[in-house]
Amino acid sequence: MPNRPVQHQIAEQAIASVRRMWALSGFAVEEVRRDYGEDLLVQTCLNGKMDASRLWVQVKGFCGSKKTTSDRTLPKAYVPKGTLLRWVRSADLVVVTLWDTATDIGWYAIPRDEFQEVDLRNIKDGDKVSISFDKDNVFDVEAAHALAWEARLTHASNLVSICRNFESEHLHHSPDAAKSADQEAVGIVLDVMADLGIIEPDISEEIRLTNETLRKVVDLFQKSLSARKDRLKDVKLLGWNDVDEAIKDAALMQVMLLTGPDGLIKRGLPYVLIDEMAELVRATFESNIRKSFREPS
Repeated sequence: MPNRPVQHQIAEQAIASVRRMWALSGFAVEEVRRDYGEDLLVQTCLNGKMDASRLWVQVKGFCGSKKTTSDRTLPKAYVPKGTLLRWVRSADLVVVTLWDTATDIGWYAIPRDEFQEVDLRNIKDGDKVSISFDKDNVFDVEAAHALAWEARLTHASNLVSICRNFESEHLHHSPDAAKSADQEAVGIVLDVMADLGIIEPDISEEIRLTNETLRKVVDLFQKSLSARKDRLKDVKLLGWNDVDEAIKDAALMQVMLLTGPDGLIKRGLPYVLIDEMAELVRATFESNIRKSFREPS
């Protein structure tokens, strides 16, 4: 009778546990039959709508102990250079998970955060490269949602960059094509802002900040304006330029509040989206503020 190695049992148990965690997050998960380095394909969704982005997941299983979990002396994962290079170049987000079948706890790493293509060029073809796991990057439902957001935002950022590059290249000799690219970029950013709850989802007529966003922007605007008044020492010297700069400050600060430990986005927003979103928040908020201030003569 053929034997079933323990390593095979651990590997399958780890894949099943990681797959279950993605499924508990509400995402569609399927095992990759033709395995070229990835075990799972994850198709994420938000508010019942499937995302344009997706994730690939490699699962490494091991059977540790309570000591492993408490000390967090995590083993490394080893993958061939060619596989790692493909992950770094991938348009989709690739996640490597390490799962302890003894404690039913997992951790994750993102190869493109740890490696750059230039670093891999000095490694011989066929050699294996180690991937380390941060003890704080526990893989659970919350992490799965955070990774889904990263894939979602990175995909949107890449699309906006393509549109902006196309717009720049065609601005002079094909203004209609450049305008279409601009409209496409703005549409993508508006969809992201609606997903993040910055603007109302119905933008068929006009862009409207949500009540929560408006409240925060007003508060940030007032604080910025107050700081400028204090520096001027004379309120009468306060002009539209100061108001305009205060609006820009408030818009940017509001977008930045989305990131960090207390924000929706744990690992930060792509710079492209920060600039685009801040400008749209500024433009939307400015029309209301201008009514309360007169242009200086």
